[in-house]
Amino acid sequence: MIFFIIGIALIGGGVGLWFYRKGQLDKALNIRYQETTTAKLIWENYDHIKDAVGTGNYTEIVEVKGVAVAKTPLIADHTEKPVVYYKATILREYETQERETDTNGNSRWVTRRHTETVSTNEQTIPFYIDDNSGKQIRVNMEGASKITQKSLDRFEREFSDSYLQQNKNTSWGGQLMNFLSSSNLGSSNTIGYRLVEECIPINAQLYVYGEASDRQGELAIVKPKEKGQNFIVSVKSEEELVEDTQSAAKWSLIGVIACVVLGIGSIIWGILK
Repeated sequence: MIFFIIGIALIGGGVGLWFYRKGQLDKALNIRYQETTTAKLIWENYDHIKDAVGTGNYTEIVEVKGVAVAKTPLIADHTEKPVVYYKATILREYETQERETDTNGNSRWVTRRHTETVSTNEQTIPFYIDDNSGKQIRVNMEGASKITQKSLDRFEREFSDSYLQQNKNTSWGGQLMNFLSSSNLGSSNTIGYRLVEECIPINAQLYVYGEASDRQGELAIVKPKEKGQNFIVSVKSEEELVEDTQSAAKWSLIGVIACVVLGIGSIIWGILK
């Protein structure tokens, strides 16, 4: 019975990977064949529609390339870079001693390494794309697939008192101090802490794919209303995104084949047993 259940689960996983592969292929096609436009041309199209039928009626799938600008950018937690988006995380890495028993009933103590999240802070603001066309266009990133750059990946054995005091009034510093003061760390061995940060910096060259619309009260690139359409804000280029999605689709197909073959094999083995 267990082999039958495993087989069904594997086949179900294969079906899920098949739909994921289709989504990746559709994404690659959308990116590859959408013609790049400019902020100036989007504004001209918008003004034409607005003059003809009024506000709230303009919508168009667009692809724009330019740099991110904002009058009041966010300041990233750990690197203190000016950004329009960041996600900062602190992870605790620790070891535990656990008893392991093999199939013959023999037991031994093994050391296992674990990771847990101590704090995480994710922030975003609307910003403008400047593509040197003479106009800028607003981007509201809510619901976007954000392709970021890693701005920090640093390991710390421990945090000094001065470091904690310096950052105690920040959201992540407060989370860290609360964790250190309330957690029972005596039952395991803390190896250290990993600080990870990803961001979309000010002045970063971006690729933006989404829907230009004024339905939020101001002309902006937003998440498309049409189901299945992509909304992408990426520090990677168009060519890099196409390559990544095609690679994901290829490996998904390999996963589909493996899951189906192993699933059928497991079901047949279960029947024979």
